[in-house]
Amino acid sequence: MDQLQNSDNKSVLQVDIRSGARAVDEMMSDVFVFVLFSWLIIISAFVDFGSGSTFTWGVLKLSLTGMFFMGARERMKADKLWGNINMCFVFLFGLFGGVTDILNALGFTMNAMVLAIPNVYLGGLMIICIGALRKNPWTFFALWIFAAFGVFALGLAGLGVMAATLTLIGQVLLGLVAALGTWALIVFIHGYTGTGKKLTLGKPLFK
Repeated sequence: MDQLQNSDNKSVLQVDIRSGARAVDEMMSDVFVFVLFSWLIIISAFVDFGSGSTFTWGVLKLSLTGMFFMGARERMKADKLWGNINMCFVFLFGLFGGVTDILNALGFTMNAMVLAIPNVYLGGLMIICIGALRKNPWTFFALWIFAAFGVFALGLAGLGVMAATLTLIGQVLLGLVAALGTWALIVFIHGYTGTGKKLTLGKPLFK
């Protein structure tokens, strides 16, 4: 049985020897949405889409929340840490973020400092848990670090701490998250199709 490993060294690709059919990891959906959310943050930060875009961003985030929730719930069965953190992203950035954008578009004033609290909380929690990811493939380990400090930086910026500098740092770090996450998707999809040279997420940095 051919296998491709995920962040906790469990199989994410399985080949049924009897039928030859491939079944891609059902948890790939949360990786897909996590990466997409990262790209959306970068794109919305540097591109002006004009009037009406805030409402559209909100609808888009809410439409992705269901897929993100299903993937995060499945990941919790195999990887409690990643699964729980992704579940936080589901509600704080997907549901909460989408509702916030829609309310802003409808004219309701949202307090930026209050909205920053979840970023500080989640980013700080991820920073504390970095050591638990040391045996993951280096791409996922680095992705976690970039996401942790990126989210934490954006949270501090929202609270008014070196707002301009930390906002830029947070955006750059989430851009790196999007890039590494995209590579992870390529590895998963490449393994699913079973074509060409085998791609990997890399070896752990720590034994």
